[in-house]
Formats: sequence, C-alpha cells, structure tokens
Amino acid sequence: MGFDVSINERIARWHEKNTPSGNPVGPVFERTIEEISKILLPSQKTPIPTATILGQMDLDFLEPVLLGFYKKTSHYPPIAMFRGVMLRSKKHQSWRGLKRYLIAYPDEARRLGFVDEDGQIKIPSYEHFRTFVQERIDWDQIRDAIVIELQTVGEGNGIYVGSQTVQDATMVETIENDPDGKYNGHYEKKGLKEDIVTCRTTGLPLVNETIGGTECEGKNLIKKLEHLKRLGIHIEDHWVDGTYATLENIAISHAMLGTKLHYQVQEGWVIRDDGRPEHIKKIYQKFWKDPKFHPEATLDEIVVFLASRGRTIVEQGRDLQKTALSNGGWGDEKRKRRGRTSNNERAAQERFFESERVINKGMKLLEPVGAYYRNIVMERAKKDPEKMKKDKGKRQLSESINNHLKNDLGLQDDLCVKGLKKVHIHDTLGCVFLLLVGLHKIRHGEKRNLASFVGIE
Repeated sequence: MGFDVSINERIARWHEKNTPSGNPVGPVFERTIEEISKILLPSQKTPIPTATILGQMDLDFLEPVLLGFYKKTSHYPPIAMFRGVMLRSKKHQSWRGLKRYLIAYPDEARRLGFVDEDGQIKIPSYEHFRTFVQERIDWDQIRDAIVIELQTVGEGNGIYVGSQTVQDATMVETIENDPDGKYNGHYEKKGLKEDIVTCRTTGLPLVNETIGGTECEGKNLIKKLEHLKRLGIHIEDHWVDGTYATLENIAISHAMLGTKLHYQVQEGWVIRDDGRPEHIKKIYQKFWKDPKFHPEATLDEIVVFLASRGRTIVEQGRDLQKTALSNGGWGDEKRKRRGRTSNNERAAQERFFESERVINKGMKLLEPVGAYYRNIVMERAKKDPEKMKKDKGKRQLSESINNHLKNDLGLQDDLCVKGLKKVHIHDTLGCVFLLLVGLHKIRHGEKRNLASFVGIE
C-alpha cells in the first residue's frame, strides 16, 4: 500500500482483506443485532473471560487512530493487535507468554481477531507485540481517543464525564538499575511518580503523566486541565492536595479556566493582604494605558485580566530561562567546572538572572489573584471546619483508583521495563484497559461500578 493512501481507504481495504471467506468468525469487525443482544456484562454471577469481553467491545472508533500509525500494510489487523495487548495487561503476561497463551487457547485468539483471509488462526510473534507497544503506537493518543468516545457515549446515557475530577500522584518503584529512578524520602523508595486525573462520576482515569520521583506534581495541574479542555472536557470542580494548591495554579484555574479547586488549608498559610479586593483593584489601576483597561470593570473581570497578563509574562520568563540553561547557564547553582568562565557562559548566566526578574514580575500579578481565591477558602474553613473535612473525603477516590491500577492491572507488580518513557507506556496501558471496560459498560446500559473488574476472568 502506498504512503499517500487516505485513512478511509485503509479501513476499507482492511475490512475487505480481513473478512474470512469460510465460516463466519466471531464478533471481530462487524457485529449483527443478534450478536449484540447476546452481550453480557461481567458480574459475580456471570463471570466472562477477558478475551470474550475484548472481542465484544465496539472499537470501530479506534480503527482510524491505529491505522494512522502505519505507513504501509501491517501483517496483522491493528485492532486485533490492540486487543491482544489489552489481554496481556489484564492477564499480567510477558510478550512470550502472550504468544504461548494464544497458541494454547485458539478460540480466544479467534475472538481477538487473529485470523487470516481464509479464517485460519494467525498469531503474531512476541517481537511483533513488543514493537507494536514500544515503538509504533502513541498510547497517549489512544487514551485520548477513548476519553473522547467515553464523553460522547456518556452524555448519551446521562453521564457527564469529567465535570468533577480529582488529581493525585502515586509512587511507582522502578526496577533495579533504572537510571531514571530517583530516591524519594517521603515514600522511602526509589522510583517515578504517576500523576493521574480521575473522573469522580465514573471512577475512570482521564489523563496520566509519568514524572521524576522527586519532581513536584503541582506543576502538572494547569497542563492537565488544559489538556482535558482540548478534548472537550470542562472541569467544574477539581479536588487536589496541598502540593497542587500553589497561588499560581489557583489563579489560573479559577480566573482563566473556570475550574474551582478544592483543597485543604495547609499549616502556615495566612490571610494575605495582597489578595484583598481593594489591593487587587489598586494593581489594576496601573494598567490604565492598556487598550483592554475598563474603568468600570468588575472584580471578576479584573482578576481575569491580571491572571492572563501575569501568566503571559511568567511563560516568557520561563522560556528565556530554558534557553539560558541550554546555552551554558548554571542557574542558581554554583558552576561545577573549574577555571575561567567563557563569554558564552557569562552571557547565558546573565540571561538566566534576567529570566528570574521577568518571572517575578509576572508573579506579582498572579500571586495576588491566587491569594484572593485562597483567602476566601481560608475564611470559609475558619467559619465551618467540619464542612471542609467532609470536602476532603471527596479526594480519596484518586487514591483508590491508583491502588486499583497497582493491584489489579500490575502498574507496580508487573513493571519490568526501565526508563521514564517505557514506564509511562506500561502505566498508560493499564489506564487504557480500565477506560475500555468503563466504555463497554456504559454502551450497554451500566452506570455503576464502571471501573470494577469483578467478573472479568
């Protein structure tokens, strides 16, 4: 197949090539009304094999996405490869073990779609599976495609995905000699962190990111909110812990994204005078020459203006900082090399100091806005501490989902790869399978226990 063939034509050719000429093969690409009516949802009373559920899932929406990663015809149907990888995630198998399993259980291989033109079973090698996962597919795109489909199907069933979310990071202990694993004194482990945003309504993970074991997860908050907004999900309420509740994050999420952050008042926080309305209005008056300045602007309009202006300046400073460090600047640390500094190093270090001044200038606009919203939370907590404690319990869902991924999908126990990129793929596969199960249940009328694996064997 040529490199300029459209996605629609690839799909048409796949349907033509992979439709068996002999006896009909189970629900692989097309499902009749009779076949759909036979679909049962897993439960304690009706346990169902994983391969059967994967074979029954309607994955037509993923076909264009998967085929987009191929430049020419694959030896095996991408949807079948995808189902095989999901089977491995649930069965906690190695790549070689997956091939042996499919050979031992040919009926399951057939349900997954591993058949040729004549309806004969054709199972890929373990190397085909490994290459498919580690080199060919962008699993973040796959996860996002499922989230978009989940949102569409959910709305049709009265479920609004992502309107209320929680975010938390969990420690993933890396295997021995992983160069990216860092020791974290809080967890007393060496590893990486998996930062996950979970939907409170469905209990399903919507987006995840792997970061260093000692990195602050708070820097990911705005990035994740904006990522979900691009997918069409507007988060109205977002529960986080104190690590995420920085003044910068509070200002941008409330004023610019329209997302209300829920967090607990931390020890050492005080009511800040620069967050009082009169001080906010005083800062705004300094921009009287700006074309967007309005003398009669409301307080809500003022905080949006200041947050937008401050964020733009901070981002400019951080871009300048990255450039300075890449050109030989050493930041706030002492220079490690001995001898005279070069002209390039001195110039880069001066640009670094300039970037700090730019960032501080932007923070003088962002922090008062964040303090304004945080002051409100602190005053409410002082008046009604019991209500704040109840609100804290709503964040516990993220911890249960993280434990669910670790225990039931092998996010921790089955980890056998090194490096941040491969660990992220490993963790994302678990999130993808969990999303597929939830999507399958919603399609067939289930609205509860969407993230449960009860009955899936």
